Amino acid sequence: MSYEWPLLIFTFLTAASVGAFICGGGARLLIEHAGGDVSASERRFPAAAFFGGCALVLAAGLAASMAHLGSILGAPTALLNVGSSWLSREVLMGALSLACMAVTALMAWKASGSAVTISWAVSAVVAVGFLASAGNAYLLPTIPYWNTPATPLGLIIGSLMAGCAVASTVTLSLARGDEAARGRAIGFAVAGAALLGLLGFATAFGFGLAGAEGPAGVASIALATGVQAPLLLAEAVCGAAGAGLQAAGALIAGRAGSEGLGRGLSLAGCALVVIALLLARALFYSCSVNLQY
Repeated sequence: MSYEWPLLIFTFLTAASVGAFICGGGARLLIEHAGGDVSASERRFPAAAFFGGCALVLAAGLAASMAHLGSILGAPTALLNVGSSWLSREVLMGALSLACMAVTALMAWKASGSAVTISWAVSAVVAVGFLASAGNAYLLPTIPYWNTPATPLGLIIGSLMAGCAVASTVTLSLARGDEAARGRAIGFAVAGAALLGLLGFATAFGFGLAGAEGPAGVASIALATGVQAPLLLAEAVCGAAGAGLQAAGALIAGRAGSEGLGRGLSLAGCALVVIALLLARALFYSCSVNLQY
């Protein structure tokens, strides 16, 4: 799998950044619309810094993809076939997504209210389009495990799973002493757990479709249940434990004098869920088997 490292880093960082931007950014903006203490939230973690951080992570992911292309000069030529190539659409949508995130960060710094919300919403739609394009670029007939609807779905679901974890931590950290906010933090954690289950279903669905295609697909299943089984197990454990820690953190934060502990547990849970996303991407690449098998 060594030659796939640039792509693993690319899909992990871009999926994490998009999920954080959509879910975490939405949670960040919800504090204002839900009547929270916006000024206090801005002092603790400015919205512009959050959106800008998401843009930087996305930029790092896009930069990692250049290592797979071999040269940054190859990126512009990929745009020549936007009408017929998912790879070309991925390059275009990635650039647009980065630009939209940067504009949202600038809007959060210079403006407020509905202008930022509209910019975030437009950017979120573009970002989902980018992930869909990136996922569809892997639909290669020569690799049965990749060539299923589960590939783009898994990338988007994993992104939103990590995003819910970020949203839970952001909500709990910024809306302190707010019972409604704690409830939302628990809700995000539960949503993340549900998405983990959905990701597991999508993975199994992909393996099932691949297995029906012949020896290469069966070999992918053998890898997932054999040599790569620890990856699959670790992904499930990290995701479930992370969601549990976040829910527990939100509950504990409601006790007098335990806010710090609750926020710490939530942050640790968020880290575990993000690790689960990384493991899911590693499993995706490590179980690919070419038809020449």
